[in-house]
Amino acid sequence: MSTSESGLLDDFLLEIPPRPDDLLVLDRSFGHFHIEHRMTCEERGFCLRMSTGMSNFAKEVMADKRMDFITEWVPSKSERGTAKTSDSVRVRVTKSVLETGKTELLVSSLKDL
Repeated sequence: MSTSESGLLDDFLLEIPPRPDDLLVLDRSFGHFHIEHRMTCEERGFCLRMSTGMSNFAKEVMADKRMDFITEWVPSKSERGTAKTSDSVRVRVTKSVLETGKTELLVSSLKDL
């Protein structure tokens, strides 16, 4: 309990080498630019559910009418500081409307449309 979920993920990424057929499935706690940037640089496949109000990126893609598209996640000033880079990350955005009417936001490295 003394290590956060993000800390556990950091430990995992250090210990487990990336494999081409792996896909990390992550929940809302991991929807941060620095995590996606790291996984992209390490060529790790990922798909995460992202909070729709968590970041400017999430708000921007939710305002887009498209339900499934590829875009660049350009880091904000604070995200550049955390990730220690100004490089953007190319990701796929998929929105899924649940039976309740709520729209879930998925961000992934799966770029084959």
